[in-house]
Amino acid sequence: TNIFPFTFVAPALTGGAAAHGAIAAGLGIDYYQVTISNDISVALFELSCLNGNANLVVRRAAPGPHPLPTRVVYDYGSVNAGPADELVGVTTAQNPVRLTPGTWYLGVYNNDNQPVNYCVSVTQHKVVTNGVPPLLAADTPLTLTI
Repeated sequence: TNIFPFTFVAPALTGGAAAHGAIAAGLGIDYYQVTISNDISVALFELSCLNGNANLVVRRAAPGPHPLPTRVVYDYGSVNAGPADELVGVTTAQNPVRLTPGTWYLGVYNNDNQPVNYCVSVTQHKVVTNGVPPLLAADTPLTLTI
């Protein structure tokens, strides 16, 4: 049985640019999709600019009639309290679900009793030539741009 008896639209997130949205209070979920390339070793999924309590769930496109994440079925989630940013990092070496090329879905849901504005983005980081992501030397600052 298909629990999604309708056509859904999941706007694509590309180039690390943030999409801006607002989600009403209630049980709805705003969906987005991103295509992970073959040479990517780390993906950072972020929900920011929050003016209330919204959460982020991420799922690799599942085969069959239920490809999207929900509030209870997802591969990774970030559920901080209040208007704190939500961040999910996934790598090619991570378990239980490794980062693999293809479509990944993000779901943003409102955990507040009023509408919540947000920004959602994904950044992808490539594998270096030897197949290992670069490591930082001791005392080297790390700056992430999302």
